[in-house]
Amino acid sequence: MVKLSDYLNYLNNEVIQARKKADEQAIEIAKEYAKHEYLKYFKVPRFSMPVIKMNIPIKINQLDTETKYDFDRDYDLFIAEANEKITKVNQEKQLNIKLLVKEELLENKELISVFDKLELEDRKPVKNISESLSTINKDDISKTFVKNTFFSTATDASTQSTEEQEYTKILLETFESRHKIVETNINDIFIEPDTSSTDTENEKLFLHLEVEMQEENLQIRSVTDKDGNKVEQIIFD
Repeated sequence: MVKLSDYLNYLNNEVIQARKKADEQAIEIAKEYAKHEYLKYFKVPRFSMPVIKMNIPIKINQLDTETKYDFDRDYDLFIAEANEKITKVNQEKQLNIKLLVKEELLENKELISVFDKLELEDRKPVKNISESLSTINKDDISKTFVKNTFFSTATDASTQSTEEQEYTKILLETFESRHKIVETNINDIFIEPDTSSTDTENEKLFLHLEVEMQEENLQIRSVTDKDGNKVEQIIFD
């Protein structure tokens, strides 16, 4: 796994070295032509690469990004989404988790504090949504929401434990979905140049880079300014 910038720099350096070797060889041939009785009247053959185009397949392995989120604490939307998930899991797993009630939520300071914590993280750059949600971990959800919720009338510990686990999962998913991306900055892209290998564990994004390298006439001149100072100038033709 390498940085995309390092990989492109490597390719650029390889092309430069190839051009350099071609020019060095052309100089040696020119010297031989100059010494030859007849060849000195001919043009020196030179291998030129004015433009090099490459179509490079790569696999994106990892992105180093910083993302900013906004947390929408709209209680009505939060409750509607959470209750939809609760109803579904109750039907699928024969549970009886109580639905959220807005009035009960608004009257409980502990519950409101969870929303406050998340809102304080608005627009802070983080690596991913999990980092943004780290202010309220799984234990916080369980201690704060679950203890304020009446579950089914089942007395067995197994059912109670299942309901608590499912309820916690639903709440975390709902809190996550209430985050909207407002800005994302990519710091680094890590790639795998070898696309022949297969990765069964992680699906990677395949891309084709179309790279064009053009030859330019570059000269470095040393000039003297009016004060007698020598200044180097880089000139592109």
